[in-house]
Amino acid sequence: MADGTLVLPVRLPTAPSNQPILDHCLGDASRWHKIDLVRRQDPHVTGGWRYEAHLIVLTQQYVSPSAVARRARVAIETIDRVAGIDVNVSNITVVSHENGRAMHLTRVERDETQKQRDRSRARRERRRERNLDRSRRSMNRAQYRLSKRQEKRARRHAEARRAPVNVIPMGPRNARVDGLPLQSYRRDQLSASYHHLRAAQVAEAASTTQARHDRARQTAANVVGTHGYRLIVENCSIAAWSRSWGRAVAAFSPGMLITAIDREAQAVAAIAGTSGGVQRAATRTTAMSQHCPCGERVAKSLADRVHVCPNCQLRGDRDAVSAVLASFVSLERGVPSSARVDYDASADALAEIRRAVDPSYSGWQDTLSESTDLSARDGSFITWSTSTPDCVLVARRIVGTVACPNLNETGYRRTTSERARWRTNLFQASTSGQLLAETASNVIFSPLV
Repeated sequence: MADGTLVLPVRLPTAPSNQPILDHCLGDASRWHKIDLVRRQDPHVTGGWRYEAHLIVLTQQYVSPSAVARRARVAIETIDRVAGIDVNVSNITVVSHENGRAMHLTRVERDETQKQRDRSRARRERRRERNLDRSRRSMNRAQYRLSKRQEKRARRHAEARRAPVNVIPMGPRNARVDGLPLQSYRRDQLSASYHHLRAAQVAEAASTTQARHDRARQTAANVVGTHGYRLIVENCSIAAWSRSWGRAVAAFSPGMLITAIDREAQAVAAIAGTSGGVQRAATRTTAMSQHCPCGERVAKSLADRVHVCPNCQLRGDRDAVSAVLASFVSLERGVPSSARVDYDASADALAEIRRAVDPSYSGWQDTLSESTDLSARDGSFITWSTSTPDCVLVARRIVGTVACPNLNETGYRRTTSERARWRTNLFQASTSGQLLAETASNVIFSPLV
């Protein structure tokens, strides 16, 4: 400190994956700009505050070599591919093609694991909100009134001449005639547990936001890697959707996904040396959800989720058809109102569109009895190398193999080896049990027709 220089020890991340980032940011001292001393709440440290020194470096953002190689590969492989995006409250649908050929369709939505994680997080948040409200009311009882149930119980105690019960008031806050509280919330007395819960709430919200950004970045890399770096989406206001479907929009975050896709597409386009990213098309001049690729206008309400065209007999998911039309939009860059759908090109690619949006494999598969090989009825005695002998022909829809993958079958392979295990307890209280056990090896089944 004699020369006026303050020297502080710095603890850097020690993970091997962080070393390239440290070399990129700290390798050249001439790029160091300034240091900001910041303080943020952290419920997991002593005192509840964490002190950090943020070094501002004048350099480009670090990009891993694998990301650079992936973007270079995508810039070459998808140079002729154009994609359209249909944004929904709980999912987005992306369709791309190369001059009307090789059409790919992808739907991005939350899986069951993410939904369960969000439900658990929402449950914890509701429990924490109740604890915060209870703590504030307990420390500021004079600012709240009793609830109707508490007032009724207080009247009963007064009529019985019993001592009043000291309770936390659960009624509305004392307010003026215009609805403003008599005492502002910032003047309330707050307990140490309230500050701890509030810090935990802020920390979890920051962690959730960071996890969503990471998931959006990974999803954007997959979408751009499959559908290219030239994408078109409807110019709709997600903020307006939040007024009606706020909880669903907050859970899925479609705006964050579109922003991440735009950022990734622009990075790939910069490597390709051309313009790219997500362009927005006006809904008034396109009306993609109300038209068919053949050019016919098919009016649909928000409740109609299936597109059925009376002209070309195209049937498919409403969002998928809208994304298909978005991929055929031509517009001037930066001018959403100039967007127009090229129905001539979409009509020429109608066969490919029909193949991409065909929902023929979106439900249960009705299999024949031959596909129930190596499957036995519950409570059987022996697992046979062929279909289980029985007096009644059994056809299950959840076993066997199919030529095309669907929601319940995965192609030319057995669904699970568990169905070939030995089973017990064939002898039931039935008249055919003994006969079946004696003649099981000689029973021959005829196929269903």
